[in-house]
This record gives sequence, C-alpha cells and structure tokens, in this order.
Amino acid sequence: MDGAYPLADLAIPDPPLSDDDSDTFNNERELWQMLVNGTVAQVQGQQVVEFDGDLMLTVLNSISGRVSAVDITVENVELKVIEDDGSSCPKNRQCKKRVLCLQPVFIRDDNGMNASGSSFAVFQAAANDVWARCCVEFEWQAPVFVDSTAFQIIENMDQESGLAELAMLGDEVDQDGDNDCIEIFFVEQMNKANGDAHASGDGICRSGGAKHSKVWVSDAAIDDCDPDASRVCAHEIGHVMGLKHESGCVMTPGGNPPNCPTNNPDMVSLEQCKALRNPLLKEKDPVEDCCKTPNCESGGS
Repeated sequence: MDGAYPLADLAIPDPPLSDDDSDTFNNERELWQMLVNGTVAQVQGQQVVEFDGDLMLTVLNSISGRVSAVDITVENVELKVIEDDGSSCPKNRQCKKRVLCLQPVFIRDDNGMNASGSSFAVFQAAANDVWARCCVEFEWQAPVFVDSTAFQIIENMDQESGLAELAMLGDEVDQDGDNDCIEIFFVEQMNKANGDAHASGDGICRSGGAKHSKVWVSDAAIDDCDPDASRVCAHEIGHVMGLKHESGCVMTPGGNPPNCPTNNPDMVSLEQCKALRNPLLKEKDPVEDCCKTPNCESGGS
C-alpha cells in the first residue's frame, strides 16, 4: 500500500528532468509494507468469517523520517470467503473489473481556435486495449478546453521553467485535485531548452498513484512520427495507477529526444496488473467479473 501527500508535492521543489526517459515528477509517496497476523474461524459453507489479529505497517521510504511503523489491533473484521467456481480463468487472474475516470483537456489559442488533441483517438484506443488486459476500464469524459496560445507548445522541458509551465497548465483545470477524474492535457509539442523535440518522450505524469495525478502528452508523438508512438498515453496512465518504469512491458521508457519516442510495448504483466493502485481506481458498479490476460513477464526496472 502507499500514502500520497499533496502538500508535500507542493512543498518539495521539482528537480529538472535531466534524463531523456524521465517522465514523472512530484511523486511524494511513501510505500508501506503490511504484515497480517491473526486467526480466522471458518465453518464449512460459511460465506463471511470474522478475523482477529494485528496489522503491522512498516514504512519503506519515509518522506519525513518521523514515522517508521504502525501496529494496529483489529477485532471482528468481516471477510468474504471466495471459493473456486470451476472457471476456466486461473484463480490468480480472477478479479472484479475496475474503472478509472479520465478527463481529456485540449488546448486552444487565445481566440478559442486551433485546438490540440489530434492524437486523442489513437492514444485513447491504445490505452483502452492495453489496460483492458488488467481488467481496467476507462470512463473517458467529453473534452474540456483551455484557451491559451502559450500552453500549446511547452518549451524548456528539461529545466525548472518548463516544469513550472506544465504545473501552471495543470492548475487551469481542477487546481485543488477535487475532481474524481484524472486530467490528461494534450499539447502540440514538448521541447527541450536546446530546441530538441519530443522531450520526455512526449509524455509526462505528475504525482503518480495519487488522486491528484495529472498527465501531459504531446500530439507530436502521433502527428510527427512514423511509426507513431501510440502507447505513450497508456504508459503515462500506468504511472497514474502507481507503476514505475520496468523494461519489457508497457512501462518500458521510450524517450529519445530529438528523435521520436520508441513506442511502448503493447504488453502488461500479471505483477503489474496486481500492483495497480489509485484512490480513483474503483470497482465497477454494477460489479462485473473479469479475467486478467497479461502477455508479458516483468523485467528489471
């Protein structure tokens, strides 16, 4: 499990994105390891049982250094019994489908014309296909617009000024992170300070794994590249759902400025499916059974 801290995101400065494959910033999260120790009394045929025991939470990467562990005693916690139903889907792949709301944001000029988002349909289809393998369904909202010529092309992506410009654009929609959707901002281009195009592999995520995560992607990954990098957005959504870079699957970094980014593999691993987490990633209502269909073995990060 993990804890995300929006105030820490604001208080801790963003370092410049010096590496070509760097596409995440403002990720102030603590990872917690949980050990469960207790007893369960089950009667055959019983669908709900009671659990008594202890939960020991250990902080693996403390931000403040003030909390190292938490011990919680629990009593009479009801647990649902899940029995093998003879399904053709292996038990370790059976799950309930989850949904995540995504809000596209297109950038128009100061006169409300010439909207970005030419890459939207390609990015949307690829993201849907990739994460369906993990039984995740996206609820894409109708695009909203920001009218500012200055935000159509993001410059200096490898410097603090470029990250500050991204943050300013992000604040144009849901500044306080109150919406129950993840905003994805579509800009025309992302450039480095020396003019190189395709900075950060044409995609970047802020505060991955947290409710206030935001994503920025560049139309140039589709419009200027042959073959295109259709899974850039799927990769960034992986960061939104708490994943880090990992070679071999969709989370393989693909940045290579000034050249077009290498398209991320159309593959996810079972370990990645199990690791997905974000407070906005919720069980679908009504509940829908699903079978994960991973097609990749996890590699090194």
